[in-house]
Amino acid sequence: MSWEKETTHLTLEIIKRPRALPRRSVVERSFAWLVKDRRLVRDFKQRTDMAETLIRFAAIGAILRRIA
Repeated sequence: MSWEKETTHLTLEIIKRPRALPRRSVVERSFAWLVKDRRLVRDFKQRTDMAETLIRFAAIGAILRRIA
């Protein structure tokens, strides 16, 4: 018998992570990083080009936070 089963009466099962995350998880995680930028939390019905610029700035900020 193993230690955890003798002392806690539980069985420990180790499950390995998949090598690659599903694409949906990657996209959802990316959107979550972008929403951390306060300007993108609300939709202010602004011009499309302005919204695109704010998304680019948020993406650049998220990348820089990951690098630093």
